[in-house]
Amino acid sequence: MNNSINAFLDKRYPKKDDAKQFPISLRVYLNSKQFMISMGLYATQADFDKATSGKSGSDKVNMLRTTIYANMMKAQGLLDGLPNIDADKFKRLYNTRQ
Repeated sequence: MNNSINAFLDKRYPKKDDAKQFPISLRVYLNSKQFMISMGLYATQADFDKATSGKSGSDKVNMLRTTIYANMMKAQGLLDGLPNIDADKFKRLYNTRQ
């Protein structure tokens, strides 16, 4: 099984009160299928690029980076810990796990 997780800026849905910000989501590849889960975070393209590139930035960018990677680790932990998980169970556990 080749499972993976990537964070991406979902530019299809700009934030209603700030059109320069977009939701950050996880793209999950599980058992040759792909689905997306929102992290509940928003960022501009520039802030997202800085946060995911590892370049140093403002405190806001550093906090964003930390939060993105914490969400990715949480999702990766589900994939690693539950070898026979399906998309519905993954979504349910991801959204309820602290």
